[in-house]
Amino acid sequence: MLLPWSKPSSILIAPEGLALCHANSATAQMLTHHTTPQRWDALLQNLVELLPELSLKHVRFVISHYFVRQAVLPWQEGVFSQQDWQGLGEHHFRQAFGAVCDDWQVQVALQGYGKPALACAMDHALTMQLASIATQFNLHIHGIEPALMTVFNRYQAEITTCDCLLIAEPHHLLLAMFEAGEWQNFAVATPPAGQAAQECVNMLARAMHLKSHPTGRLAYFGSDELIAHQPLQGLNVLSLAKNTYRHGASILINESRNG
Repeated sequence: MLLPWSKPSSILIAPEGLALCHANSATAQMLTHHTTPQRWDALLQNLVELLPELSLKHVRFVISHYFVRQAVLPWQEGVFSQQDWQGLGEHHFRQAFGAVCDDWQVQVALQGYGKPALACAMDHALTMQLASIATQFNLHIHGIEPALMTVFNRYQAEITTCDCLLIAEPHHLLLAMFEAGEWQNFAVATPPAGQAAQECVNMLARAMHLKSHPTGRLAYFGSDELIAHQPLQGLNVLSLAKNTYRHGASILINESRNG
Protein backbone atom coordinates (compact mmCIF):
# COMPACT_ATOMS: atom_id res chain seq x y z
CA MET A 1 0.00 0.00 0.00
CA LEU A 2 1.33 3.41 -0.93
CA LEU A 3 1.36 6.13 1.69
CA PRO A 4 -0.74 9.19 0.67
CA TRP A 5 2.32 11.33 0.14
CA SER A 6 4.04 8.73 -2.07
CA LYS A 7 1.19 7.91 -4.42
CA PRO A 8 2.49 8.43 -7.97
CA SER A 9 1.41 10.88 -10.57
CA SER A 10 0.95 9.36 -14.03
CA ILE A 11 2.52 10.52 -17.27
CA LEU A 12 1.27 9.24 -20.62
CA ILE A 13 3.75 9.11 -23.48
CA ALA A 14 1.79 9.05 -26.75
CA PRO A 15 2.61 10.07 -30.33
CA GLU A 16 0.24 13.05 -30.08
CA GLY A 17 1.96 14.37 -26.95
CA LEU A 18 2.44 14.04 -23.20
CA ALA A 19 -0.36 13.96 -20.63
CA LEU A 20 -0.18 14.26 -16.85
CA CYS A 21 -2.53 13.22 -14.07
CA HIS A 22 -1.37 14.27 -10.61
CA ALA A 23 -1.71 11.83 -7.74
CA ASN A 24 -5.24 11.77 -6.24
CA SER A 25 -6.55 13.94 -9.07
CA ALA A 26 -9.62 13.20 -11.17
CA THR A 27 -8.45 15.38 -14.03
CA ALA A 28 -5.62 15.02 -16.52
CA GLN A 29 -4.06 17.53 -18.84
CA MET A 30 -2.16 17.40 -22.09
CA LEU A 31 1.27 18.89 -21.45
CA THR A 32 2.17 18.96 -25.13
CA HIS A 33 0.11 18.34 -28.24
CA HIS A 34 1.27 17.51 -31.76
CA THR A 35 -0.87 17.23 -34.89
CA THR A 36 1.47 14.63 -36.42
CA PRO A 37 2.84 11.53 -34.63
CA GLN A 38 6.10 12.07 -32.78
CA ARG A 39 8.91 9.62 -32.04
CA TRP A 40 9.30 8.62 -28.43
CA ASP A 41 12.77 10.16 -28.20
CA ALA A 42 11.39 13.57 -29.23
CA LEU A 43 8.63 13.22 -26.63
CA LEU A 44 11.14 12.41 -23.90
CA GLN A 45 13.10 15.52 -24.85
CA ASN A 46 9.87 17.50 -24.34
CA LEU A 47 9.51 15.81 -20.95
CA VAL A 48 13.03 16.77 -19.89
CA GLU A 49 12.23 20.40 -20.73
CA LEU A 50 8.98 20.33 -18.73
CA LEU A 51 9.98 18.40 -15.61
CA PRO A 52 11.69 21.28 -13.77
CA GLU A 53 8.31 23.05 -13.61
CA LEU A 54 6.19 20.02 -12.63
CA SER A 55 7.50 19.34 -9.09
CA LEU A 56 7.07 15.56 -9.33
CA LYS A 57 8.71 12.96 -7.09
CA HIS A 58 6.74 9.75 -7.64
CA VAL A 59 5.66 8.83 -11.18
CA ARG A 60 4.17 6.02 -13.22
CA PHE A 61 4.75 6.05 -16.96
CA VAL A 62 1.96 4.85 -19.24
CA ILE A 63 3.09 4.07 -22.78
CA SER A 64 0.83 4.43 -25.82
CA HIS A 65 0.18 1.31 -27.91
CA TYR A 66 1.89 3.18 -30.73
CA PHE A 67 5.21 2.35 -29.02
CA VAL A 68 4.32 -1.14 -27.74
CA ARG A 69 3.79 -4.58 -29.30
CA GLN A 70 1.47 -7.09 -27.64
CA ALA A 71 0.89 -10.81 -28.14
CA VAL A 72 -1.04 -13.69 -26.62
CA LEU A 73 1.02 -16.83 -25.99
CA PRO A 74 -1.10 -20.02 -25.97
CA TRP A 75 -0.80 -22.23 -22.91
CA GLN A 76 2.01 -24.77 -23.25
CA GLU A 77 1.91 -28.02 -21.29
CA GLY A 78 5.14 -28.64 -19.41
CA VAL A 79 6.19 -24.96 -19.45
CA PHE A 80 5.97 -23.59 -15.93
CA SER A 81 8.89 -21.29 -15.12
CA GLN A 82 8.83 -17.56 -15.78
CA GLN A 83 12.19 -17.91 -17.52
CA ASP A 84 10.80 -20.44 -20.01
CA TRP A 85 7.75 -18.27 -20.74
CA GLN A 86 10.09 -15.32 -21.18
CA GLY A 87 11.98 -17.29 -23.81
CA LEU A 88 8.73 -18.16 -25.59
CA GLY A 89 7.75 -14.47 -25.64
CA GLU A 90 11.07 -13.39 -27.09
CA HIS A 91 10.89 -16.17 -29.69
CA HIS A 92 7.36 -15.12 -30.69
CA PHE A 93 8.38 -11.51 -31.35
CA ARG A 94 11.53 -12.57 -33.18
CA GLN A 95 9.49 -14.74 -35.52
CA ALA A 96 6.96 -11.97 -36.11
CA PHE A 97 9.29 -8.97 -36.47
CA GLY A 98 12.77 -10.30 -37.13
CA ALA A 99 16.06 -8.93 -35.87
CA VAL A 100 14.60 -5.53 -34.99
CA CYS A 101 13.18 -7.03 -31.79
CA ASP A 102 16.70 -7.74 -30.52
CA ASP A 103 16.58 -4.15 -29.27
CA TRP A 104 13.22 -4.63 -27.51
CA GLN A 105 12.51 -5.32 -23.88
CA VAL A 106 10.03 -8.18 -23.60
CA GLN A 107 7.86 -8.90 -20.56
CA VAL A 108 5.54 -11.88 -20.11
CA ALA A 109 2.65 -11.93 -17.63
CA LEU A 110 1.20 -15.31 -16.65
CA GLN A 111 -2.57 -15.43 -16.17
CA GLY A 112 -2.81 -18.73 -14.32
CA TYR A 113 -2.53 -22.47 -14.94
CA GLY A 114 -3.94 -23.52 -18.28
CA LYS A 115 -4.50 -19.95 -19.45
CA PRO A 116 -2.75 -17.99 -22.21
CA ALA A 117 0.07 -15.64 -21.21
CA LEU A 118 0.37 -11.99 -22.23
CA ALA A 119 3.59 -10.69 -23.76
CA CYS A 120 4.51 -7.09 -24.49
CA ALA A 121 7.58 -5.52 -26.02
CA MET A 122 8.90 -1.98 -26.29
CA ASP A 123 12.23 -0.41 -27.18
CA HIS A 124 14.79 -1.19 -24.49
CA ALA A 125 16.26 2.25 -25.15
CA LEU A 126 12.91 3.82 -24.17
CA THR A 127 12.89 2.20 -20.73
CA MET A 128 16.58 2.98 -20.24
CA GLN A 129 16.06 6.62 -21.11
CA LEU A 130 13.13 6.87 -18.69
CA ALA A 131 15.38 5.46 -15.98
CA SER A 132 18.06 8.01 -16.87
CA ILE A 133 15.53 10.87 -16.70
CA ALA A 134 14.35 9.60 -13.32
CA THR A 135 17.91 9.71 -12.02
CA GLN A 136 18.47 13.18 -13.46
CA PHE A 137 15.37 14.62 -11.78
CA ASN A 138 15.36 12.45 -8.64
CA LEU A 139 12.11 10.70 -9.56
CA HIS A 140 10.92 7.41 -8.11
CA ILE A 141 9.39 5.27 -10.89
CA HIS A 142 6.44 3.18 -9.69
CA GLY A 143 5.99 1.44 -13.00
CA ILE A 144 6.21 1.57 -16.79
CA GLU A 145 3.13 0.00 -18.34
CA PRO A 146 1.33 -0.19 -21.69
CA ALA A 147 -1.86 1.84 -21.95
CA LEU A 148 -3.71 -1.44 -22.57
CA MET A 149 -3.08 -2.58 -19.01
CA THR A 150 -4.08 0.81 -17.59
CA VAL A 151 -7.47 0.51 -19.28
CA PHE A 152 -7.86 -3.23 -18.63
CA ASN A 153 -7.06 -2.97 -14.92
CA ARG A 154 -9.65 -0.21 -14.53
CA TYR A 155 -12.45 -2.05 -16.37
CA GLN A 156 -11.53 -5.73 -16.10
CA ALA A 157 -14.94 -6.88 -14.85
CA GLU A 158 -16.73 -5.23 -17.78
CA ILE A 159 -14.18 -6.06 -20.47
CA THR A 160 -14.00 -9.81 -19.85
CA THR A 161 -17.75 -10.17 -20.48
CA CYS A 162 -17.25 -8.86 -24.04
CA ASP A 163 -16.01 -10.38 -27.29
CA CYS A 164 -13.49 -7.60 -27.87
CA LEU A 165 -11.89 -4.49 -26.41
CA LEU A 166 -11.22 -1.70 -28.92
CA ILE A 167 -8.95 1.12 -27.78
CA ALA A 168 -8.82 4.00 -30.26
CA GLU A 169 -5.96 6.44 -29.80
CA PRO A 170 -5.61 9.36 -32.21
CA HIS A 171 -2.95 7.60 -34.31
CA HIS A 172 -3.43 3.94 -33.45
CA LEU A 173 -6.12 1.28 -33.03
CA LEU A 174 -5.74 -1.74 -30.77
CA LEU A 175 -8.26 -4.59 -30.75
CA ALA A 176 -7.98 -7.23 -28.03
CA MET A 177 -10.10 -10.35 -28.50
CA PHE A 178 -11.47 -12.61 -25.77
CA GLU A 179 -12.93 -16.11 -25.68
CA ALA A 180 -14.86 -17.10 -22.55
CA GLY A 181 -13.27 -14.20 -20.68
CA GLU A 182 -9.68 -15.14 -21.60
CA TRP A 183 -7.26 -13.31 -23.88
CA GLN A 184 -7.33 -14.76 -27.39
CA ASN A 185 -5.50 -12.44 -29.80
CA PHE A 186 -4.58 -8.88 -30.75
CA ALA A 187 -4.95 -6.84 -33.91
CA VAL A 188 -3.48 -3.38 -34.50
CA ALA A 189 -3.77 -0.71 -37.16
CA THR A 190 -2.35 2.73 -37.86
CA PRO A 191 -4.87 4.06 -40.38
CA PRO A 192 -4.28 7.17 -42.53
CA ALA A 193 -5.99 10.38 -41.46
CA GLY A 194 -9.74 10.21 -41.94
CA GLN A 195 -9.87 6.42 -42.27
CA ALA A 196 -9.92 5.34 -38.62
CA ALA A 197 -13.69 4.78 -38.50
CA GLN A 198 -13.67 2.46 -41.53
CA GLU A 199 -10.67 0.61 -40.16
CA CYS A 200 -12.57 0.00 -36.90
CA VAL A 201 -15.34 -1.61 -38.94
CA ASN A 202 -12.87 -3.75 -40.88
CA MET A 203 -11.02 -4.92 -37.76
CA LEU A 204 -14.23 -5.92 -36.01
CA ALA A 205 -15.52 -7.76 -39.08
CA ARG A 206 -12.36 -9.86 -39.20
CA ALA A 207 -12.44 -10.50 -35.44
CA MET A 208 -16.07 -11.56 -35.29
CA HIS A 209 -15.58 -13.93 -38.22
CA LEU A 210 -13.16 -15.90 -35.99
CA LYS A 211 -15.41 -16.03 -32.92
CA SER A 212 -16.86 -19.42 -32.02
CA HIS A 213 -19.25 -18.29 -29.25
CA PRO A 214 -19.80 -14.53 -29.59
CA THR A 215 -21.45 -12.60 -26.77
CA GLY A 216 -22.40 -9.74 -29.09
CA ARG A 217 -20.66 -7.15 -26.86
CA LEU A 218 -17.82 -4.74 -27.60
CA ALA A 219 -15.95 -2.80 -24.91
CA TYR A 220 -14.82 0.48 -26.43
CA PHE A 221 -12.39 3.10 -25.13
CA GLY A 222 -12.10 6.15 -27.35
CA SER A 223 -14.02 8.98 -28.92
CA ASP A 224 -17.74 8.26 -29.30
CA GLU A 225 -17.65 10.28 -32.51
CA LEU A 226 -15.32 7.73 -34.13
CA ILE A 227 -17.79 4.84 -34.04
CA ALA A 228 -21.05 6.79 -34.23
CA HIS A 229 -23.30 5.57 -37.07
CA GLN A 230 -20.85 2.78 -37.98
CA PRO A 231 -22.09 -0.76 -38.76
CA LEU A 232 -20.20 -2.54 -35.98
CA GLN A 233 -21.25 -6.10 -36.78
CA GLY A 234 -24.44 -5.67 -34.76
CA LEU A 235 -22.42 -5.46 -31.55
CA ASN A 236 -23.76 -3.90 -28.38
CA VAL A 237 -21.15 -1.24 -27.56
CA LEU A 238 -20.11 -0.71 -23.95
CA SER A 239 -18.45 2.72 -24.00
CA LEU A 240 -15.83 2.84 -21.24
CA ALA A 241 -14.52 6.37 -21.71
CA LYS A 242 -17.99 7.89 -22.25
CA ASN A 243 -17.62 11.48 -23.42
CA THR A 244 -14.49 12.19 -21.37
CA TYR A 245 -12.11 11.07 -24.12
CA ARG A 246 -9.82 13.91 -25.10
CA HIS A 247 -6.67 12.77 -26.85
CA GLY A 248 -4.68 10.49 -24.54
CA ALA A 249 -5.47 12.31 -21.32
CA SER A 250 -8.59 10.28 -20.58
CA ILE A 251 -6.48 7.13 -20.19
CA LEU A 252 -4.93 8.79 -17.15
CA ILE A 253 -8.25 10.19 -15.89
CA ASN A 254 -9.70 6.69 -15.80
CA GLU A 255 -6.54 5.33 -14.20
CA SER A 256 -6.77 7.93 -11.42
CA ARG A 257 -10.34 6.87 -10.67
CA ASN A 258 -9.08 3.34 -10.21
CA GLY A 259 -6.50 4.52 -7.70
